[in-house]
Amino acid sequence: MPTAFTTAIAHDHSMPLLDRVIKTSQGARAYTDLLAWIHFATLTGNPAVTAPVGLAADGLPVGIQIMGPYLEDATPIRLAELMETVTGGFKAPGGYE
Repeated sequence: MPTAFTTAIAHDHSMPLLDRVIKTSQGARAYTDLLAWIHFATLTGNPAVTAPVGLAADGLPVGIQIMGPYLEDATPIRLAELMETVTGGFKAPGGYE
């Protein structure tokens, strides 16, 4: 599953959560829209991990969310480890090496 609808964002805590927005190429989105992507694992209590799969055109990391069966935390972690051999693992964006 996707981890979010955008690449990495700057964390801005200068205003209340419900007033925050995220700028995307499609226009502004509510900060709370991020919750749509994590609620599957959160509400079911299933383990999930985000694995890097590459860099977007803007050079920021892109990841996918891997959700595993209930009480099988090692399953999504192991899949992320195996994916690293194919994707090359996390690559820091320019300026963050």
